[in-house]
Amino acid sequence: MGKKLSKNSSYWTCSGIKYYKMEMISQAGLEFPQEEDHEGLAKWAHQKCGHLGEKATYRRAQDHGIVMSLDMIKTIIARCPVCQHTHKCLVPHVVKGQLGRGKLPGQIWQMDYVGPLP
Repeated sequence: MGKKLSKNSSYWTCSGIKYYKMEMISQAGLEFPQEEDHEGLAKWAHQKCGHLGEKATYRRAQDHGIVMSLDMIKTIIARCPVCQHTHKCLVPHVVKGQLGRGKLPGQIWQMDYVGPLP
């Protein structure tokens, strides 16, 4: 469990999540982020961690006291134009090695294409 809130501390932690005193937040005129603001915070955390991925974005958000789900982070990363551009695509497997030889004439055909000749 987290530590209890003392008079001098401005927050207490439980499971690594910071909980702030309501009096201090109301005195400062701050409000808790609404549901639609979480998307902006997720974008900010994703950009600040260097577009590294889901776990790095989640850690960055947790380090700054932003609570959000991994599902939201996955949707933000899926919409990120930088990540879409640099996303590694699967390359089809190319058969390497020696070319097979047929036992009968015309069993295996190979063609070489030469570009337009003058």
